[in-house]
Amino acid sequence: MIVLPRRSVTRFFIPLIDVLTLMFCIFLLMPIIKPADPSLGDSPTEAAVGADHPPAEPRRPGAEPAEDLAAVRRERDALRRQLTALRQRLEASFNDRFAIRVLEIGEQGRLFYLDPSRSEDRRIEITQANVADWLARQQREVGDKQLHVLILYPRRASGFPGYPLQEQRRTYDRWFAGVSHGYDIPYPGGR
Repeated sequence: MIVLPRRSVTRFFIPLIDVLTLMFCIFLLMPIIKPADPSLGDSPTEAAVGADHPPAEPRRPGAEPAEDLAAVRRERDALRRQLTALRQRLEASFNDRFAIRVLEIGEQGRLFYLDPSRSEDRRIEITQANVADWLARQQREVGDKQLHVLILYPRRASGFPGYPLQEQRRTYDRWFAGVSHGYDIPYPGGR
């Protein structure tokens, strides 16, 4: 007759498997985590820099730390100026190529445009009857730029907005089929 052991083997192997898994993960991470001491070998920062950048010049024995700091600050300021110039050029390029018109979805899913050229009653409803005229006027105003229509969903304190209905959205997509357009849909409970 076979007698069952008093202790289960799994009580021993389950913690052992956990320890072995942990040791294997550490083994996989060992090449990534190397000592930074140059006498002990390549540091991870040297390996990351690689051949793209020349090695840093060793510090001269007679050089003052203030001179090194001043050089680093000059380089940092030059890079900041370059970054600012690139951002301005990108923004100017975007503004030169695109013109964005914002439409809002109001009550009952109706579309509205706030016309900046009007002093009073600036809110214009966009309907099937006037959408072609509105698009033609916007295309004339933007000239060579690409017109993009951004349609804002209503903002609610919680949950998704009730409008537009699916059929209304399909109608909007038909109206703006020849024009670049998109929707700004808020997350529930979001802004």
